Parts: sequence; C-alpha cells; structure tokens
Amino acid sequence: MDAAQPIPPPAAAPRGAGSALAEASRLVGVLKQRGLGGPLFLIASDDAVGRFAPAWAEAFSAAGWVHRVRVVAAHAHSAAGARELATEAGRFGAGAIVAAGTEHELGVGRHVAQANGLVLVPFPADGMVGEEGACPLRPPAD
Repeated sequence: MDAAQPIPPPAAAPRGAGSALAEASRLVGVLKQRGLGGPLFLIASDDAVGRFAPAWAEAFSAAGWVHRVRVVAAHAHSAAGARELATEAGRFGAGAIVAAGTEHELGVGRHVAQANGLVLVPFPADGMVGEEGACPLRPPAD
C-alpha cells in the first residue's frame, strides 16, 4: 500500500487511558498499513507525552518495535536543535518519524524526516491520526 494513500478519519473516541491506548494502537495499524515500523522516533509536545507515553510504550511493544520520544518545547525550537534531533534519529536507525502534538512538532518532525529520507506520520494533539495518514516526505533526488 502506498505510504501517501489517505485513510478514513477515525470515529470520535472518549478521552481517558483506554482511548489513549486505542489511538496508539490505531497509529500502529496505520504504520503497518503503510509498510512502516520501528524503530520509531517521536517528536512530541509535553501534552502529547503526558497523555500518550504509556500507551505508545504498550502499543509499540506489542508490535515488537522500539521507540524513542523527544519533547520539543514550542519556545525552544531552533535550526541547530532540529539538526541535533535529525542526527539522533539517524543514529537511532529510525524507520519512521512520528510528530505528536501541534504544528510546531509537525514542523520539527518534517525537518527530521527530510534530513533522514524518512516518512513523517502526523499524530495530532487530539491523538487521532489525520486523514492524510502518512505524509511521504523524502529529500528531492539529486
């Protein structure tokens, strides 16, 4: 299946620990549908980590994937910081980049994905994987 093929939007889910695990499991399903998997490198907001970190750990472990989460504070973004995250993701051997949070985390995730020739998967602040599912962001061919 093509990584950029749209997925249907999820049904609204109630908030809480069970819904966080359901959303994390849905993310695993989307990644698998797109032929993507671990190791996963997540660029996340504080809020996303607070809400989803235990659920990500459980869902990714069940899939047999390792992951690393890096919190990016909105006020602390810099080009040098984004380059450091890109280097770290490359050394980690990331198979995909997940941006969890707001437009800020998506922007940083986009840079990290492009720097490593990886696919960026948005995981919006509300936890639902967007209609676009996975955004194939690869560097332009030379």
